[in-house]
Amino acid sequence: MLFVYGLGNPGKEYKYTRHNCGYLVVDKLSLVFKKKFKKKKNFLFFRTNEITGVKPLVYMNETGKAVKNVVEYFKCSIKDILFVVDDFNIETGVLRYRVRGSSGGHRGLESIVNEFGTEDFPRLRIGIGPVPGGIDPSVFVLSVFEEREMEKMNLVFDKVMDLILSWKNKGLPKGNLTIRT
Repeated sequence: MLFVYGLGNPGKEYKYTRHNCGYLVVDKLSLVFKKKFKKKKNFLFFRTNEITGVKPLVYMNETGKAVKNVVEYFKCSIKDILFVVDDFNIETGVLRYRVRGSSGGHRGLESIVNEFGTEDFPRLRIGIGPVPGGIDPSVFVLSVFEEREMEKMNLVFDKVMDLILSWKNKGLPKGNLTIRT
């Protein structure tokens, strides 16, 4: 069973923001598998025989609490979950998979590290950078994709789908990967 946990913020106002790349990936997965989300304590999920998609119902800086509930509910390890996040330090169109690593300043990953006391869990970072000069990164990540950017991001999300569907059959890679779309 592959768990895909898409980090993001709940609420319509955040749906198409850069910070919600993880949410958008899990939404797309639910469409691919034609599954509706079910609600638990502080997360939404869908489940098939091969994959479970999860979205937190807490804000980014409280992600660790929702992950803890997911681990308890599904009786899985944090190492079994692929965390999908945005990263403004990575160029748009680049995907970076790591089997472990620091939060890199990402508040959602930081919350998970703080809650579990480890950096040892897989994550797929979706590049949304670079941050334009003169714009605060926290403002940038909460801004909505422009139409032309969303066209490019849809191609990126298609590539993420290909990777996830491949990994559900073969398992998560044991080493780090960088992929340009």
